[in-house]
Amino acid sequence: MSKRLIRVILVVAGIAFIPVVLGASCPAPSGPRYLTPVRTGVVQPPVPDCDPGFVCISIVNRACITAQVALYTHDGYDDLVDPVYPCRETTQDNVVLVVCDEAEVGELQLTRPQLFTPVNQALILGQQLLPLLPETSVLVRLQCSSVKSMGIEVSLPGGTDVDDGDPTTPDEPTNTVLYTAGPDYRCPMVNLSSTTITFDSDVPCGETIQYLIRDINECVDPTLTNFTVDMTTSATCSLF
Repeated sequence: MSKRLIRVILVVAGIAFIPVVLGASCPAPSGPRYLTPVRTGVVQPPVPDCDPGFVCISIVNRACITAQVALYTHDGYDDLVDPVYPCRETTQDNVVLVVCDEAEVGELQLTRPQLFTPVNQALILGQQLLPLLPETSVLVRLQCSSVKSMGIEVSLPGGTDVDDGDPTTPDEPTNTVLYTAGPDYRCPMVNLSSTTITFDSDVPCGETIQYLIRDINECVDPTLTNFTVDMTTSATCSLF
């Protein structure tokens, strides 16, 4: 499995800061996982594309209150108890067989219960839960081979800490999830000829997927905020 590496580039109000690598054990910023922090000003359509060989995940808060965001990703290589592999039908000796591609090809697609588990939660700016102010956005840049399934959870900030009884470990924030977006999938990079399983809303390698958080009630009253998330991409998948 590819290691997840994190690089941070902070841009606030037009001021650019030198990139910071998070985590003492992280190698130089040339690996698979990079996170860029919050920047003011929302990303307007059309969604910009990403860099070749990478998938960009843009999270934008268009609601009128702070949204707390958690990001989940999976690289498509792990073995699961109940995996959902892309499958195809083939005929052998006049018998129709269903052939499923194994996880080694990096195209394992997780279902919602499989993706949204603590083991798949990615840190954003070193945080499990990122408070995203109104009219701000965060951009996550991942190598294509390091992300297959992705999605976000949205909640209100201000969750309480949970004391695990161990003074050497930090307390982890808790939150009540108000909206879940995903899973969405990076487009296949190998010819799977899938016929029995079809997933929509894919993002090609080299492109951007954007999660735009907004209030269904259109900010009539902040106390009545009802989160929803609109997902768009800078391009659609191409067939082999």
